[in-house]
Amino acid sequence: MRVGSRRLGTAAFADVYGMVELAGPAAFRLYPPAPRGRELPPIGFVLPGFHARVIGPAGRPRRTGATGQLQLRGPGVFLGYMGRSDTVPDNWFSTGDVARLGPGGTFAFVGHSSDRLKVGGFSVFPAEVEDGLRGHPAVAELALVGVPDARLGEMPVAVVVPCGAFDADEFLAWAAGRVAPYRRPRAVVRVAALPLGGSGKIDRRAASELAQRLLIDQPVSLAPGTRRGTRMHAAHLNQHGVDHRPPDRHLPRWT
Repeated sequence: MRVGSRRLGTAAFADVYGMVELAGPAAFRLYPPAPRGRELPPIGFVLPGFHARVIGPAGRPRRTGATGQLQLRGPGVFLGYMGRSDTVPDNWFSTGDVARLGPGGTFAFVGHSSDRLKVGGFSVFPAEVEDGLRGHPAVAELALVGVPDARLGEMPVAVVVPCGAFDADEFLAWAAGRVAPYRRPRAVVRVAALPLGGSGKIDRRAASELAQRLLIDQPVSLAPGTRRGTRMHAAHLNQHGVDHRPPDRHLPRWT
């Protein structure tokens, strides 16, 4: 079993899911033990008193097997943010995460809605792709990020921390056999370490900016069929500057 980049053998592993707006933990995620050579996807379970559902773009609940924004309802859900008029409708809090609804109220995390890439009209969630690519023997860590592209909207790029003898062209060919065409990385850049945020998770905004700079400054490998014109120049990237100002913080109002 692998959690992130760490191999943990065949033991089961669980972590909790929660946030301030839920007054702490509201669900947990179980990584079941799997036969050697296979990895089973983790399963999410809500804690007693909580309920989960996923909704589509129009805000309507979706059926089992569908993917959408994860909402949770329970005794710990707050009423709303101080100084803002919007409230939590019917006690259903939108987490900002994307999940696939399973039987019996279970769910599987797909990724954060803010991390979603739009590639040629398709939605790509980096976490799903990364899980499929971490098995490469010459990859220690990786992140899939999007860089602006005039034709696709965003081009998926693998930011790789290599280990051992890493061949970018071989990695792209290997990835093409394991990931759907619209989700596979179109280019690879190598880094010594991935940028991390204060919580220790990948800072995807910083990783995307890093990939954009490296696509300009360094020779890169492109997947077969990817146009050379996809490599961007500084003037184009300046049109897609990222504002690093911290978002406004609002204090929650509890039930």
